[in-house]
Amino acid sequence: MWYVDNGCSRHMTGNIRLLEDVIKIDGGYVAFAGNKDGYITGKGTLKNDKVKFEKVNYVDQLEHNLLSVSQVCDKKFSFHFNDTECYILKPGFVIPDEWIQMKASRRNDTYVLDMSVATTTDSIPTCLLSKASESDSILWHRKLAHINYRKMNYLLKNDLVIGVPKMKFSVPDDCIPCKKGKQHKKSHKSKAKNSIVTLLELLHMDLFEPISYRSPGVSDRYVLVCD
Repeated sequence: MWYVDNGCSRHMTGNIRLLEDVIKIDGGYVAFAGNKDGYITGKGTLKNDKVKFEKVNYVDQLEHNLLSVSQVCDKKFSFHFNDTECYILKPGFVIPDEWIQMKASRRNDTYVLDMSVATTTDSIPTCLLSKASESDSILWHRKLAHINYRKMNYLLKNDLVIGVPKMKFSVPDDCIPCKKGKQHKKSHKSKAKNSIVTLLELLHMDLFEPISYRSPGVSDRYVLVCD
């Protein structure tokens, strides 16, 4: 059994049988509660079928196995704590910004939370967005010219639009006008025999720019060719 410890700057154990590839070192001493000290005399590897942690210190006087949060995070893993469990998450997991209430910055190998940041008057207030109803989301989606919902939330979060309520918009992607506007037309099948029989029944058109000479009286530099 290993105790997940935010205040522990290094992995350490008093049971050398839990470690592999142990080497002897003179790593100094570790201060315990109650004015007790322990001495780091070895270092090894702790692993199972899921993870492997190197540089685990062996301290003979230690009665518990301690897993350092900061050392685990150095291997690009991350932690999630709740009222019943602690999860070690795979590297690459990103927490959405709207989930974050406060942050504890890392100082050396421990994490320190400054509670005064949330109470000072000169700090930036935390904006918690309530979730909009489906009807409100559809309404503002139409008012904003059928903009993507992710872009809608980005504009509101960064105060780039005036007059839109501060809410988190989210509805299923079933907007019919959006789907019609993004759909591709079915290509015409090629014909083995020319069926054109009347003048101007078939037109070839091309629009190109820029040209070196402007139109008389205007500044257009576009040309439409019909053949």
